[in-house]
Amino acid sequence: MPLFTPPPPPLQPSLDPHERHTLANVVTMGSVLYFSVYGVSQTNLQRICSVPSESQAKRVLYMNIVGMIVLCGLLYFSGLCAFATYHGCDPLTRGLISTKDQIMPYFVMDKMGFLYGMPGLFVATLFSGALR
Repeated sequence: MPLFTPPPPPLQPSLDPHERHTLANVVTMGSVLYFSVYGVSQTNLQRICSVPSESQAKRVLYMNIVGMIVLCGLLYFSGLCAFATYHGCDPLTRGLISTKDQIMPYFVMDKMGFLYGMPGLFVATLFSGALR
């Protein structure tokens, strides 16, 4: 079993609807997803309707969007750090983890396990995110 798996091909700028992942359908579906989250989500509608004026509602939405951009940036950066760390030696093929979704907990234990309480804080963060 090889220790290095080649990366997937980059997104192609094709408009063919029969291809699984193209730049056009990834951007389109990502936009539909985020427009649905900010347009019809009960959480965001309650957040908007709980303020007394329209200008405050706009400010709440702008603050939420800035927070989501920061959160997504941290998420992408953590994935990039894990990829850069295990680029040449895949823990899945080496048998250190059993499924692909264990890479981030393994990364936390491998790189930050020496910090007292860090693995527990990471697990608590995962559970609080799952309870949303």
